[in-house]
Amino acid sequence: MRIIGLTGNIASGKSTVSSELARLGAIVIDADLLAREAVAPHSEGERALKKAFGERFFDENGLKRRMLGILVFEDEHARKRLNAIVHPIIEKMTIKRLADIEKEHPGKTAVVDAALLLESGLNRLCTEIWLVVAPDHIRETRIMERDGITRAEARARIQSQTDQREKIRYANRVLINDSERSELIKKARELFLAGERKEQHAQR
Repeated sequence: MRIIGLTGNIASGKSTVSSELARLGAIVIDADLLAREAVAPHSEGERALKKAFGERFFDENGLKRRMLGILVFEDEHARKRLNAIVHPIIEKMTIKRLADIEKEHPGKTAVVDAALLLESGLNRLCTEIWLVVAPDHIRETRIMERDGITRAEARARIQSQTDQREKIRYANRVLINDSERSELIKKARELFLAGERKEQHAQR
């Protein structure tokens, strides 16, 4: 089974690539959606977070994501505690989704779409790793335009993540997103279809 681990830092263009792979027929497992499921009301994850961070981060609707997000953005120790709770749950859920795909859709390619693919260890489940990168100054501008924040705030968000350059050595494919969106889509399509042909040939 072909399992593409797709990752990329904030404003790199990862979501654009993920959407294109889904359009081409891959089944995408979105780690962000799994993370929400992992801490849903009455879940194992919610109980663990309450124990670790306290009831003040919860209301009648569940986790106050923004409030906890601010804490972990500013406090590396808190971020590590959060990840130690959530990442194993997400990994367990991902393994189950992959098994379901292999059983229900034999021959289909799966994509594990995760910003923290490497940091969480989800890369161990994948047969190939795709990394989407873009120059920092381009990413800063994209974040400013998207979120209506200052360049300094955009830069702080970029610097809170593992440097793109450190991730390149783990990637089988690096997609550089420094021009038009259509160019990134074209690169993703070519890589995906070339891999599909190789996979089909190997199965003969």
